[in-house]
Amino acid sequence: PRIEYNTDGTSKGLLVEEARTNLVVQSNLSNWLTTGGSSISTNYASSPENTQNATALIANSIDCRAYVAKTLSGSGHTFSVYAKKGENRYLMLRLSASVGQYGRYFDLQDGVLSSETGSGSASSIQEVKDGWYRCSITTADTPTSSQNVLLASTNQDGTESGSVTSGVGVYLFGAQLEAGAFPTSYIKTEGAPATRSAAVAPIPV
Repeated sequence: PRIEYNTDGTSKGLLVEEARTNLVVQSNLSNWLTTGGSSISTNYASSPENTQNATALIANSIDCRAYVAKTLSGSGHTFSVYAKKGENRYLMLRLSASVGQYGRYFDLQDGVLSSETGSGSASSIQEVKDGWYRCSITTADTPTSSQNVLLASTNQDGTESGSVTSGVGVYLFGAQLEAGAFPTSYIKTEGAPATRSAAVAPIPV
């Protein structure tokens, strides 16, 4: 059985989850597209798995983001990624939907949510360990074009402002896009969507 743990390492008990599919085909972000103002370097730092498999998103100039284009059907999706402060403190996650764009800023130094763009979305930030946080954004609308991870220079402005300093970055790991109103535990993908079966914990009586 899988066990769920608190951030201090103490056990919370059985981890019983519904079935979910990670729709991101490369969860280490290695094949993600970038804008002209950013670059991706895989296996750059130690991830929450204590393995050298975290990816760095590094600013070169303006509009610093990595993104994946994924047209979806149905409403209610959650996009999440593990992130750690590098030279840059702020991160933004953004979902593009048919009725607009939803974005949320995350402070990777203090581990708190910052400002939001658009309405009708929900967000969370959860401490993991060693400076890592799991950041997530959920929208009830249907994401239709792309899911973005952006660098931000403050907790209120995106990289389109061009104010992110060249050479700064953040560390990323475990990108996940799933149908549902909240993030579930990480499902690794390596070239194709992957599904985790529902956990079942029967108690004989």
